[in-house]
Amino acid sequence: MADQLTEEQIEEFREAFVLFAGDRSPEEEAELLEWKESCAAIRAVWNDEDQLAEVFRRALAGGGLAGLGEGDEPVLMPLTAFGVELQVLDHAVLATYTQTFANPVQECLEVTYSFPVRPKASVAAMRAEVDGRSVVGRVVEKAAARDQYEEARAQRKAAALLEKATGDVMRLSIGQISPGSQVVVQVELVWELAHLGGGSLRLGVPMLVGPRYPLGVIEMEEAIALDEAGQGPGTAPFWLHAQVSVASPLLEIKSPTHSALQVSLDGCEAEAALSLPAMPDSEIVVLLEVTEATPARCWLEADEENEDQGVLYSVIYPEEASLQHLWPRSEATTLPKEFVFLLDRSGSMQGAQIQKAAVALQLFLRSLPVGCYFDIVGFGSRWSSLFGGSRPYNAETLRIASEHVQHVKADLGGTELMGPLTALLSQPPHAGFERRLVLLTDGQVCNTAAVLEFVRDNAKATNIYTVGIGNGVSHELVEGLAEASGGSAEFAAGSEAVDAIVVRQLSRAMKPMAPRLTQVSFPGLGFGAVAPASLSERRGGHPRGICCRGDRVVVAATIVQGLSDLSCSDFQLHFVRGDGQQGSLSLPAVRLPPRGQLRKIVGKALIDDASTYLRPQSPAQERQRQEQIIVDLGVDFQLATRYTSFIAISSTQEPLASSRSVSANRMLPPRPSLAGAGGTMRTKDLKSLMHSLGQNPTEAELQDMINEVDCDGIGTIDFPEFLAMQARKMKDTDTEEELVEAFRVFDTRGDGFISAAELRNVMTNLGEALDEHEIDEMIREADVDGDLFDVEDAWEATPAQTSSEVQPELLQSLVLLQAFDGAWDLNVGFAALFHVELASLEPPAGLDSRVWASALALGVLAQCQGQSQW
Repeated sequence: MADQLTEEQIEEFREAFVLFAGDRSPEEEAELLEWKESCAAIRAVWNDEDQLAEVFRRALAGGGLAGLGEGDEPVLMPLTAFGVELQVLDHAVLATYTQTFANPVQECLEVTYSFPVRPKASVAAMRAEVDGRSVVGRVVEKAAARDQYEEARAQRKAAALLEKATGDVMRLSIGQISPGSQVVVQVELVWELAHLGGGSLRLGVPMLVGPRYPLGVIEMEEAIALDEAGQGPGTAPFWLHAQVSVASPLLEIKSPTHSALQVSLDGCEAEAALSLPAMPDSEIVVLLEVTEATPARCWLEADEENEDQGVLYSVIYPEEASLQHLWPRSEATTLPKEFVFLLDRSGSMQGAQIQKAAVALQLFLRSLPVGCYFDIVGFGSRWSSLFGGSRPYNAETLRIASEHVQHVKADLGGTELMGPLTALLSQPPHAGFERRLVLLTDGQVCNTAAVLEFVRDNAKATNIYTVGIGNGVSHELVEGLAEASGGSAEFAAGSEAVDAIVVRQLSRAMKPMAPRLTQVSFPGLGFGAVAPASLSERRGGHPRGICCRGDRVVVAATIVQGLSDLSCSDFQLHFVRGDGQQGSLSLPAVRLPPRGQLRKIVGKALIDDASTYLRPQSPAQERQRQEQIIVDLGVDFQLATRYTSFIAISSTQEPLASSRSVSANRMLPPRPSLAGAGGTMRTKDLKSLMHSLGQNPTEAELQDMINEVDCDGIGTIDFPEFLAMQARKMKDTDTEEELVEAFRVFDTRGDGFISAAELRNVMTNLGEALDEHEIDEMIREADVDGDLFDVEDAWEATPAQTSSEVQPELLQSLVLLQAFDGAWDLNVGFAALFHVELASLEPPAGLDSRVWASALALGVLAQCQGQSQW
């Protein structure tokens, strides 16, 4: 019975049970007591500095994380607060990170703090407030920034240095925090919302850096920053506030990772807030749903000092359907597809990640089109192919693949992605087929730059569709692979369901070779830098172009002349279809007041594009030239990059004092697992335990529970008995409301009755054409009281459904039972899914058993997942 519980549920019950269990082993008691004392002492020390050294020494003895100064003297965590203010304007995100650091000791401190950011996020500003004095940061070349920082330290001046350590990790250094003082650092970042298709948008705020598999040599500074960020975000209080303003009315805003997010909707505007007692240990994901898909737009903004110059920024979502009017109608030829699923089976995927990846892969397998080829490649420190090459998709290969995925484990060591990518991309697609790679991974590799360069150079005939799974995903890798290959990226963090992701990614992958955007122009304007640079009119456009599959495409440019007396107001986009035919689209441009708001966003786009031309294997002279382009852009637009940094220095000299260096990345010691949850608890404590889990049984219900598990009457319950009791309780939960929702599939009028016409309509849609006699026979058999076919009759005649808490498992079970042709067989396995005998699911007279089973399955899917996903 307990095997029906998820790992998360078992872990929740274990944690509650150990609090009430009374006869754990002496070792377990000692371990739990030591952990409680350590945590309590660390928290207490925040209010009692006298205990600081002793408590942290005790915590460190157990392997905890710490930063030590000279003489191994521990120091109180200097990060005291972390806040995030977000402004979502259309698709752009303007974020302000406010980090407060305090010095509780009688000597100067130098603090370092590494934190994750979106790989495409650009730091647009940095300000530091030191004891009430405000210092504004400026961007200079990275080496020069470090020299100025060290010079400020030598002069005993408070200084802050912000550097981009890796593609998705920033490292902040604060020098000379005087005794008893505090420093507030504000960092402004700019990035874009992820477009999930239609009116669905995703906002992700990374808070955790997952461990990276050390495949090869990493630069020492990058390794230090990754290691520091991987220690955890710290335990300071955290808050987040977001203001949202979009073009279409908002339908919903929710967070699948942090249910405590408070949301207020008002048409096209919204506010959201989150407050936590400690830093979150996973990415904060916010999903936005708007009534209409975001339209294409173009903006112009003049410089504040020279109105003839300025910037252009355009966001478009080109797809084949919306571009068809550009060309004469013709019969398009669609090639069949070859799908290769790359499944990350490294150790970092253990637990919920590999389970979620397996669910996604099962859904992919059952959604593939007839006539395609496919294979599954698992990789870690080694890799292997299920079939040894792509095989035709049929009932037998689906069965083999499905059984393989059912038993897949994260047992292949580290994450080495280059091997399978090299093997796959070195071979042409199956003759007459278009190849699509689908990658399911937590994205934790070490050689990200090399992998992305390889894909850019070798994925000419292959698109990669990535699904990042888990809370510590490397967005740089997952998004970079999709962008480099012309595919698309999606993420599933926390409780984000994978079914909708599968539908979106597969629908994109199924589309034929899309039209390509090859060039942009604006009559009357002289462009300087253009992003993507390959679209510049001066370069003659891009021969391969940017694939137009409905995903967001950003075009940005600096305007060097012509803006003050511009007569034309249309931005020109030039496309080429797969058969070589050309067409152009005009996009009206909107002029913004010259306030400099658009300039940072354009600078970010130019830097992102310039970074794609940095190749590890390029000649040194070429790399230096490209790096200098990025440095010049960073300094010109005042944006932090891999080669430029923010530096802020106070003009005030601090008094002479000793100093030490500490890290603000800290966590409390991990809780002991007590894997066996050993010991028993008294039945009289059961009520308190149930209340701690948010359950409030009556006295009668409580006594029934005790009678079920305490058969010998000795007054104790062990953990396996408690699990069995919880599983039984969840199974017996009343699910009438869920079944009513399922029957609404048939009850199209919503009056609580199923008429003959409604029944005929549903059966016809399922492929079963019934005559009037057969319809009447079905109604008579089910309608026991002669008032048509109502929901109450159906409830009495149909087995209880699984509760909403186990809907993911129900969906997975239904998927596994689905046949190659998409239908379900009425057999013992199908009946077992509903915990009934097969005889109780006998179809009405004259109705095929497969049609009946499929109707039941679709009814369950309709109420538990929604038609948009199945």
